[in-house]
Amino acid sequence: MEAQFSRVYGFATGDFDEDKIKDILVIGNFDGSSPRMGRSDASFGVYMKGLRNNNYVAMAPEETGFFVFGETRDIKVLKDDENAKYVLVSRNNAIPKLFQVKMDNSEPK
Repeated sequence: MEAQFSRVYGFATGDFDEDKIKDILVIGNFDGSSPRMGRSDASFGVYMKGLRNNNYVAMAPEETGFFVFGETRDIKVLKDDENAKYVLVSRNNAIPKLFQVKMDNSEPK
């Protein structure tokens, strides 16, 4: 799976699967291009799992649950009082999307 299908507007890093290796979340899209250029809206966001060899593998949205429609502009990692992790994604002209991070440190297939 490729990691970039559209313009990128935000990144968040963290150990989202608690395997002690940093992971990356990528968001983007842009619908405001001229008709000649076409829309840049092929991304649903991507979770890039960090591997032990300092590489990353882009995981499919069906595997991770990280799936965002629309023009996304910013992404923040949040924690609540009980240390649960959340990812908040802002979207143009749409309600922000909130994901709860569920830990799974298994190796990608």
